[in-house]
Amino acid sequence: MSLLDDDVFPDMDSVSRDRVAPYIIRTEKRKAIDANGKPLFRPRRTQMAQVAWETRHHLQQLLYEAVTDYVREGYTTRPCARRNATSVF
Repeated sequence: MSLLDDDVFPDMDSVSRDRVAPYIIRTEKRKAIDANGKPLFRPRRTQMAQVAWETRHHLQQLLYEAVTDYVREGYTTRPCARRNATSVF
């Protein structure tokens, strides 16, 4: 934040949601419209799809399972895992 304004953000303790808000422009794709007010993008549609692991995917499957286990068990139990970018504000 000191790159933006060293006087406003001299250190991390000076960073708060209210003080940062004037410097952030958040654009959301789903709210983007053209000059006539029509949406620029179709609404996102997601769905789950079952995928069968094949023998040739063995290494990818091992990696997927290891990362899944880490996220499920290891990552969420680490003390620093509870601290994310939003916890600063």
